[in-house]
Amino acid sequence: MKIAVCEDRDKEAEWLCDVIRRWSVENGISAQIGSYADAASFSFALEDTLFDALFLDIKMPGENGVPLAKRLRDQEYYMH
Repeated sequence: MKIAVCEDRDKEAEWLCDVIRRWSVENGISAQIGSYADAASFSFALEDTLFDALFLDIKMPGENGVPLAKRLRDQEYYMH
């Protein structure tokens, strides 16, 4: 399972990645977690990676998680 965490605050991103890692180990799920500090770096990663789950921060510099989620939905990202 490929999971993206898009969070501009380092401590929060580390905490969420740790929670996801523990959850995956406890449930016997192999997870690759990518952490991105902003929507631009996350969007760049989308060119090469299809993620199974996205954790998008609501408040970030530049494009925040709400318009990013809407854009992904409009592009039918989940259908690829």
